[in-house]
Amino acid sequence: MEFQKLNTPEMTFKYRIQITYIILGLVVVFLASQSFKDAKPILSTADSLQTGLIHKNDIYNTVYRLVSKVDYSKHFKLEKNVLNHTVTCQIILESGWYRSKLAINSNNPLGHKAKGNEPFVQLGTWEIVKGKKVNTTAKFRKYKSINECIENHFTSFLLKPRYKKVRSSKSIYEFFIRLQQSGYATDKNYPIKLINIYLGHEAEH
Repeated sequence: MEFQKLNTPEMTFKYRIQITYIILGLVVVFLASQSFKDAKPILSTADSLQTGLIHKNDIYNTVYRLVSKVDYSKHFKLEKNVLNHTVTCQIILESGWYRSKLAINSNNPLGHKAKGNEPFVQLGTWEIVKGKKVNTTAKFRKYKSINECIENHFTSFLLKPRYKKVRSSKSIYEFFIRLQQSGYATDKNYPIKLINIYLGHEAEH
């Protein structure tokens, strides 16, 4: 019985292609490892959210810790830890995982609009008007710190009479749905987006 020779030009060409792919794959892995070399796996301050290549779960946990420093849970039916998740998901959604200019430069990851003589920055945004997405510009509030922003989120928004049903929510899902129904956001998919962020985080645990 004769065995087929493996050193034919066709076979040699195929092996060269395979070896080339393997080398390219190793190069990609090496470059990726170098890119993440300086990334901080565990964050502790608001400033650290603004630098480096960071895993989304680390960003979520850092934002959660920042939110946890503010306590208005006595006004809500939800337990404090669940309430913290609601605001964390809002920050993640509104700021694009804390990468928006508004979050980084103005300490406003929740996208609060400025009122009266409040310090502001004018930026492009979009709203849903009569069922259609409309591009526009708006004056957004500038805060001195992320803590000031979170404090204001409760005192100037969630504690208002119009959000009474939101405060009486018995689950995080009900909270998100009632938040949109109460007029917090014009996007009808706002609750779904928040729920997806929350479920994505839960899936990591």
